[in-house]
This record gives sequence, C-alpha cells and structure tokens, in this order.
Amino acid sequence: MRKTIMAILVMVAGLSIIASFFMPWAKATTTASKAATGVKEAVARQIKGASYEEKVLSKFDKAIGAINEFGDVQFKTVVSGYEIPVLVNRKDSKTAISLAQVFTPDAESLGKKALLVYLLPLMALLCIALAVFGLKNGVFVIAMAVISGIISIGGIFKVMTANISNNVVQITIERGLWQTLFGYLFIFIVSVVWFALGKLSRGGKKA
Repeated sequence: MRKTIMAILVMVAGLSIIASFFMPWAKATTTASKAATGVKEAVARQIKGASYEEKVLSKFDKAIGAINEFGDVQFKTVVSGYEIPVLVNRKDSKTAISLAQVFTPDAESLGKKALLVYLLPLMALLCIALAVFGLKNGVFVIAMAVISGIISIGGIFKVMTANISNNVVQITIERGLWQTLFGYLFIFIVSVVWFALGKLSRGGKKA
C-alpha cells in the first residue's frame, strides 16, 4: 500500500510537470522609454565618433522626452515552455533567448540546444513509468531519484543564480517553470523516502 501511495504521488507530480510545460515560464517587461533608451545606446555605439553623432542622439533624447511627457507605456511578453525552441530558432524573442541561455549559456548552437526543453515533459513521463516499475523493483526508484534530482537541483540552482534582466528588459520567471522544477524536486524527495522506507522494511524483516 505504501508503495502504491508513493507511485500515485509521482504520477500526480509528473502530470503537473507536463501541464506546466504549456503555462507561462517567463515574462519580459519593458516600457517605451526604456526601449527607446536601449535603441539609442545601440545606435551610439555604432556611430561613435561620427560627425552626425550628436545630431542623431539629440533626436532620440527628444523622442524619449516626448514619451515621458505624454505618459510612458508598459509592454509585457509571456513565453511558455513549448514556445521556447520555436522562438529561439526564429530569433525574435528576447524572453525566450534569455531563458534558454539560463540553461545553455554558450550561444553557439543555442537553437539546437533549446530543443532540449522538450525533454522535460518526456522525463516526467519517464518518471511516471519508473514509478510503476518501482512497485516491483527498487532499482527503478533509484533511477527516478537520479533523474529528478539532477533536473530539479541543477535547474533551481541555474535559475536562482542567473542574471537574465538588463536595464532595458526586466525578465521574471513565471509559475510554469517553477512548477516544473519543484515538481521534479517533489519526485526526488518521494523517491528518496520511497527507497529509504524500502530499506527499513527489509531490515525489519531480517531482524
């Protein structure tokens, strides 16, 4: 009965992880004035030292001033897990690219590496299968603990230590990604408890 309860807990967590793949993972927030300032800084780097530099930059200053005078506008973009590889390969989403770089800091082949995001729901299905097999053999419980532990602990550490915002765009991690990582952490804890209880029960029988 105890094993069955453990397996059901893993199944619920696994299904929760799969559902979170379609929920918002990250939100990017910026304003019109911040966006204009970012463009101005990019242009300034390109035309630095040119004779028309001051004239061009002064037009940006006027535009930014006009935005502030009439009222700034806030823009928000939300990206879910399944959208990340598509948007990264199209290179048209700062939010998706920044989030992908949390897990794969190397910009080389970022588009291909972003496809690894699809492994998260697949690993959740694998954990559900391992939980079922774990009812008969504790080896599968150990495998489940290793997989969920690597994903949860490694993922939470990377998200907590990553700096994905800048002075133009503020990026925040949303519920979907947290639910994914803590779902795997829950599976890891259940796996450890499951294995430990199994060892204790076998030890009790020997005694």
